[in-house]
Amino acid sequence: MMTDVRPWQVRRVWFPYREDPSRGKNRRVVVKEVTDDNCVVIYVTSKIEKSHFPDFMLLKDWNEEGFDRASAVRWNRLLKVPISAFGEHLGDLSPYDRLELQMRYQLR
Repeated sequence: MMTDVRPWQVRRVWFPYREDPSRGKNRRVVVKEVTDDNCVVIYVTSKIEKSHFPDFMLLKDWNEEGFDRASAVRWNRLLKVPISAFGEHLGDLSPYDRLELQMRYQLR
């Protein structure tokens, strides 16, 4: 079991396609919570034209956090993922982006 997954890390996770679970896509996610066998992660997109919608938050420090292009989190779309699905640790959210996200969850 991978035990080094921590909140606010940016990680790669394998998501199988619903229509064909043998195929899928590696996606970047932000870890929100960690339990024994699972994590709650926050959906990330590089389609930043959506970032003006209220449920998207543009990451201010994306280039320091492990992203290769401007990215936004869909902060109200949380997914439960088994720890076994986690791949590479890409970075950590900056204190600024972490605080912004925490404030959005408190206002919810």
